[in-house]
Amino acid sequence: MSAVSELSHHILTTILDALELHELHGADGGPALLLPLTVPDQPPARLRLWGGQAIGRLVSIEIEAPALALSAHILGAFAAPGSPLPHLFVDLVAARGSQSVAFDLLPRVDLAASVEWMDAVLTPLSAAQQELAEIEGARALPLNHRLRAFLSPWSAALECGEAALAGPLRRVIEAYVDHWLRLVGGALPEAADLEHSPALLGARDHRYRAHLFSADVDPVWRRIAGLVGDAGASQLQAALRGEAISAAAH
Repeated sequence: MSAVSELSHHILTTILDALELHELHGADGGPALLLPLTVPDQPPARLRLWGGQAIGRLVSIEIEAPALALSAHILGAFAAPGSPLPHLFVDLVAARGSQSVAFDLLPRVDLAASVEWMDAVLTPLSAAQQELAEIEGARALPLNHRLRAFLSPWSAALECGEAALAGPLRRVIEAYVDHWLRLVGGALPEAADLEHSPALLGARDHRYRAHLFSADVDPVWRRIAGLVGDAGASQLQAALRGEAISAAAH
């Protein structure tokens, strides 16, 4: 098991242990969706989904292609569309000896106009984020400006070695996950969501995720389409957007 695979499994287990979620299986009782790769003789990409009262949807995407020395894992834990809670997003990739990670608590509101929300949800991450600058062997990855506009100022996108991923960087990611779980457990102050109606939050979330999980904003989807085909990439995007997946049993 690669370092990114182990960390992804650890984060997934942490969330499942903390929240009462039920898995949405495919017709055969397995993952919600299996997508054959365009590279011959490789295991299929796996999409797993969970639902529950605590959050709207938990999404796990795994792409393992040994022939390409590729191990890619996407975890998205999405609050209900009308909830003021942030979405947790973690992207872990190992490719030909290099590891890259990206993680954030995705904003649900305009931060500059919602300082109470920002201070409750994101400001507590400041100490953990500052530790990133001290991690030996980690360097920031360049992101295009359009993609950055969808992320919080507390987001991180880094390339690192396995030692960092197993040690200090792992601890920072765990701090983000633990903070998100506390918010889901009821730590979001009432003052942080007084001005945000469920209808407005839901409408914003629909537009936000439709753009964020698109090749127009995030070029990584072109690479994913190269691995699972355009139709397969569209299914994965739909899962992350909170849309129906035809192959999943709901």
